[in-house]
Amino acid sequence: MKSKLTKSIDASNKTVSDELALKRALKQGITFTTKLGAAKGVPKSRIWIEGKRLVVAGFTVGTYFIKEISGPSAAPDTLHLTLCDDDSLYTSMPCKVSGKGDKPIIDITGEAVRSMFGEHDVVTVVFKAGKIVITGGAA
Repeated sequence: MKSKLTKSIDASNKTVSDELALKRALKQGITFTTKLGAAKGVPKSRIWIEGKRLVVAGFTVGTYFIKEISGPSAAPDTLHLTLCDDDSLYTSMPCKVSGKGDKPIIDITGEAVRSMFGEHDVVTVVFKAGKIVITGGAA
């Protein structure tokens, strides 16, 4: 039977190996699909992203990012979230990653979400270091 200390060390090692695996995967992009939610009773108008994937991509509580939209001419409607460096904090209109402790949250709502992605039930979110790319539909 394992002692509490041994179990704790095993759990810590698993957490470290999980984070290393996430960082390796991040180089190629971590992809997941999430449903579009409702905001203020309006369906398909909210994108909610939270948790460890954000931390591994560098989007920690209190950091700033810029939202950029690319339209149909470049690719299907795509929303790019890019971490800000110190200079872009003053030259753009950054958004702040919310949340508490080690659980960051990005909550994007409004008519822009509905107009970009409303024809889809889900969006595909790809995490890379310092960047998140959101596209309509499943991957």
